[in-house]
Amino acid sequence: MTQHSGDPPEPVPAETSGIPEKEELLALRRERDELVLERDRIQGELTAVRRRQAIQELAGKHGFSDPDYLDFLLTREKIAPEDDGVAGFMTGLQERSPKLFRIALHPGAPKPAPRTPAASERTDRNAELIRQLESAPDFSR
Repeated sequence: MTQHSGDPPEPVPAETSGIPEKEELLALRRERDELVLERDRIQGELTAVRRRQAIQELAGKHGFSDPDYLDFLLTREKIAPEDDGVAGFMTGLQERSPKLFRIALHPGAPKPAPRTPAASERTDRNAELIRQLESAPDFSR
């Protein structure tokens, strides 16, 4: 039946009124609360992952050897990895604790040490002895 504007409202069937409606409403509220908690947990995880990634990038950029320790230091100093002052913090940290940073190494053999005068004199003496032996007469015949 359709209701016209002056007619009284139709009565609600007994099975949908009262207690079952309240239980359904409570169940929906519980489900909403669970979804809100799950959303908040996932947002917290996303924030933690983004922070971890930013700290790893910062550590790699500055040659810091332990990203977990860098996270601890930044948290202690209340500095976010994306703050403007983080470069100054890293420079100061490198000056105070250089052992926490990787050393810049270059591949290949090291450059030879410069020759000392004693080594060059020995080479000259050896060259002179070889020249003298080559010019010596042959007595073996």
